Amino acid sequence: MLKNYKELKVWQKSYKLCLEIYRITAKFPKEEKDGLTSQTRRSVVSILSNIAESERMLKALIKSLENKPLNP
Repeated sequence: MLKNYKELKVWQKSYKLCLEIYRITAKFPKEEKDGLTSQTRRSVVSILSNIAESERMLKALIKSLENKPLNP
């Protein structure tokens, strides 16, 4: 089993995407800083956050299932 979400290829690719989005949005016009730039950056960070949160919930589920006897 994975030790943490950063080992997941999907997280690694999403992280690279995040860095690229930040690089691209840095070139947006200054008047877009509070609008399109901010919204775009929040969206890509949300991808990373959701992957990390899903991994946490999956580990909690597995732990919960390990502690419960299976009824045939």
